[in-house]
Amino acid sequence: MEKSLDDIELWNLLRSGDRTALDRIYNKFFNSLFQYGMRMLQDDDAVYDCMQNLFIKLWVKRERLPDIANLRNYLIFSLRNTITDFRLAENRYEKVEINGEHHFDLKFSVESEYIRKEDSSEKALQLSKAMNDLTPRQKEFIYLKYFEEMDYNEIAEIMDMSIKATYKLNARALEALKQILKIDKALILAILLSLKQ
Repeated sequence: MEKSLDDIELWNLLRSGDRTALDRIYNKFFNSLFQYGMRMLQDDDAVYDCMQNLFIKLWVKRERLPDIANLRNYLIFSLRNTITDFRLAENRYEKVEINGEHHFDLKFSVESEYIRKEDSSEKALQLSKAMNDLTPRQKEFIYLKYFEEMDYNEIAEIMDMSIKATYKLNARALEALKQILKIDKALILAILLSLKQ
């Protein structure tokens, strides 16, 4: 079997025209990109189309691709932009929703994961409902922070906001969950962190 290459080596091979590197990047990041895309579109065919468009664009523009520090973050950021373009082109969503936010679904598996890890389905339903009451940007932040385990700098880059704003977004999301669930923020953090395990 061929030696395992790190992400930057794969990226540089893609940039130099290695089709196998493109395939390996696609296979390596497929699940992460698909899960992120589903939370934005809730339509698996549309997500597949956007992912295909992204990888076609990467191949076509391979010689002009930038140097990067983190391939996963670059791909998520690029998929986010591809989905935004898709939404506008297909007129499937309003161009600007309330507060300029897009839809982001975080109810996906919070309930089932929590039920599996905890015996109380009532608490799981409360957590699921609380997540649904967050704003789309708060949901997206929680997904990137607690499920994709990104740091504030990475999230700021992907969500096109300042680092200070990501800290505020985190505080507001946790405060909203605290108010909805009527439990301590430390317990909320423990639940969110346990979902990834």
